[in-house]
Amino acid sequence: MLRRPDPPATDGTTALLTAALSAASLVNCPGRWWHWSYGDRHWACTTEAPHARYGAAVRGTRP
Repeated sequence: MLRRPDPPATDGTTALLTAALSAASLVNCPGRWWHWSYGDRHWACTTEAPHARYGAAVRGTRP
């Protein structure tokens, strides 16, 4: 059975988490306080980067 994520803490830890992850250039997905992105399409659109840093993984390939 799938379990929904716990609601965000209200004791200041959410603000601390947001500050730390934002300072590390991650972006938060609206409506999902627990989901942060870096380098994907959402990140590129949010930061107005010219393109995503990486795309989907292709099975059977290695860098």
